[in-house]
Amino acid sequence: MGMRNMELILAIEGGGSFTRAGLYDENRCLLSEAFDESCNPVDVGLGVCIATLARQVRTHLSDTAQRAALTLAAGIAGSGNERTRQAIASHLMGELGLQRVLVASDIHPLLLANA
Repeated sequence: MGMRNMELILAIEGGGSFTRAGLYDENRCLLSEAFDESCNPVDVGLGVCIATLARQVRTHLSDTAQRAALTLAAGIAGSGNERTRQAIASHLMGELGLQRVLVASDIHPLLLANA
């Protein structure tokens, strides 16, 4: 199967002290991982948070991977309200041409991982 038909998931955990991102294939195999600065929009501002997330997306998307279907799933500290989550998702979809962006507060992925 070529990358063109592959569905990739970029999972981002944006915390108050650092941001971690992992790119996974459709079999949940980790393809690459990267770290960045804090992404909490309450602490660093919405603009800095979005810029950090955008860097993570660009870091993980080589020319080959850009042709694959990508879902971005982000658990972001400080994004407890709907307006903040929508602003993050809308910006990343528009600026980076992503079709599917899911943004939740950082507690949701933590609870799911421990369930």
